[in-house]
Amino acid sequence: MFAVALGFCAGGFVMWPLGIAGLAGSAIIAWYMQRRPPRRVALSFGRFLPEPEDNPTQERRFALKLPVRSMSFWLHLITLLAALAAIGAKFTWDREVKADAIGLRVVLDVSHSMSVADGSATRLDRALQVIDTQRQIAKDMGTDTAFCEELVTVSQSASAPRPLAEALPLVAVQPYSAEVASLLKAAEAKSEACEVTHTLIITDQVKPSGALGATTVGYFWHQVGAPQDNIGIVAAEIASKGMATRTASLTVDLLRSGAVPPPQVTLQGPNGVATKIARRALDREDRFKVAFPISMAGDYKISLPDGGAYSGDDLASLSIPEVQSQKVEWRLATLPAPSGLEASNLGPLVTGFEDLTHADLARPIIIVGSQWTRQSSDRSIGVFLKNSDIFNGVNFDVLERNLPSAGNFQLPQGFVPTLMDSQGGILIAERQSPRGIILPPVVVDGGSDLRNLSLTFFYNGLRALLGDQVMPMALTWESATGQKVSRAWLEGDTARALSTPDALTPIAADQTVARTKPVWPYFVLVALIALILERVWKLRVQTRKRR
Repeated sequence: MFAVALGFCAGGFVMWPLGIAGLAGSAIIAWYMQRRPPRRVALSFGRFLPEPEDNPTQERRFALKLPVRSMSFWLHLITLLAALAAIGAKFTWDREVKADAIGLRVVLDVSHSMSVADGSATRLDRALQVIDTQRQIAKDMGTDTAFCEELVTVSQSASAPRPLAEALPLVAVQPYSAEVASLLKAAEAKSEACEVTHTLIITDQVKPSGALGATTVGYFWHQVGAPQDNIGIVAAEIASKGMATRTASLTVDLLRSGAVPPPQVTLQGPNGVATKIARRALDREDRFKVAFPISMAGDYKISLPDGGAYSGDDLASLSIPEVQSQKVEWRLATLPAPSGLEASNLGPLVTGFEDLTHADLARPIIIVGSQWTRQSSDRSIGVFLKNSDIFNGVNFDVLERNLPSAGNFQLPQGFVPTLMDSQGGILIAERQSPRGIILPPVVVDGGSDLRNLSLTFFYNGLRALLGDQVMPMALTWESATGQKVSRAWLEGDTARALSTPDALTPIAADQTVARTKPVWPYFVLVALIALILERVWKLRVQTRKRR
């Protein structure tokens, strides 16, 4: 029972009160498990009887079961637990009371998009005008009551609540991004100096759907900044030198907000300046892409001369490492190696069956058959792996008319069939680790169907073996003044619709606010009551014994 009660209070304890609780609880149990010596009997009729003899058997000092019927024991235990809970309890509770004051908290978005021009002023300037108006409304509501106001700014993180008059002159746009979740979290932060009844959130972001806040405090959302078109740099990736080219390729992703036309993108680097027009991505209407050939490693800058309303995502810098050519060992005599590949016995192997050794099978490999024989009338396409990259661009009707002969070989360990004929012959097989592909022969001088089929299979297999080798690049965004901007792409959505601002309304007569109270004084009170009850109970028992 003592362990259960101790565990109930342990949530607010630190380690040393737990040790004290264990020692003190054990001491109380040991004290009440003692057997008291019997009271000595005093005879009052003048020694007509001899003195009673002492008990010849030794009484045990301790009982082996808890003194569950001892009221003093339980009251002492309650006193101990309540006192320790008062020492270790760190939690509080919110008590709803009638509002007797006006407390205004302003949560102000100072992220980098608040620097966007909105007419003759910036969005932050508009926000400061809103603060002046709304604080006067709040003061008028609190004419007959106490009034306090505070400011919390939010960008990369939220500041501590500070008096509004003191903090407002220091407000400035920060080179960071801010999200709706950060604004709501700042609105919920505890305040020591001001009992908040109204929370005004001012930002250029759209009001989220659903109720604001989880408490009884009044929340009001005010969006500033008219919709303005924008397009900005989101990401970039470098692709290694391909099979047909000896230059790498840098692809830049752009994100559009509004109706900006395809933008002009400039890349400046060690080999000069290049400019291209971006094209809309196939999968998303608001995404644009542009690719630049990269022949040298070094530091580069991507810029949008006309990026729209927000300038923080128009310039990004990156460092491109030396991009190596793809290495391959080429033993195939019927077809020359693509010009973009670098000959090396350290890369994957491309070979025919006639040059294959047992040691070669342990490497990433493409094995090509030696002869393509047209099918006989009793053969057709059989089982095949539908989602294999080997079949990209393959016309199965043409394949059925020109089905290659099945290879006369036993599949090496790890390979499984990708394409079989109707008689169970294996035409294509693959292995996942290390990557391996067995393909039909390459036909260079045959008819167009045979040539196209064989080359499609071969180059699909070669691309699957070598991989795309695309590497995302780390971007550093800069403003027009050279200031580094963190995650600027989150701030570029400047064309979102302007929502109707919430009106700062008075507190209703029956509105309540949550006041935070510490719990430890109640534990102290419980300990005192239990101690007094134990003393009263003890006095009552002693009085009864005297009668």
